Amino acid sequence: MVELAVILASALVLVVLLMWSATSINYHVTPTHLKITWLGLPVRRIRLDDIKFISTRPSRWAEKWYNTLVPGNRLLAIHRRTGLWKTLLITPEKAFVFRYELQRAQKEMTAELPAVAGPADETRNAA
Repeated sequence: MVELAVILASALVLVVLLMWSATSINYHVTPTHLKITWLGLPVRRIRLDDIKFISTRPSRWAEKWYNTLVPGNRLLAIHRRTGLWKTLLITPEKAFVFRYELQRAQKEMTAELPAVAGPADETRNAA
């Protein structure tokens, strides 16, 4: 009987720790990636040029990275161009501010890309 109580108590503690650790999922925007960390360790990175668009409408079939038990108004859906799961759901604390930062980083990344010179450009420069 005591063994059963110990097993149930340890299972309960494990469930509580797992639920608490979900609140430690964080999202960071780097110059080239959206980085998702759990307990400080990077667990997911999405290239900014792979993001098609960002919306607030949830999707049923999506990769979910919630850091809260009730997503409510904090939900952002990131739609990707490639990958098996094309939609990624995240719940940053300030969803619209985070969305703006992500879009700004996307624009900065595309502005920094150098223009690729094609064959027509080389012939113009030679003449």
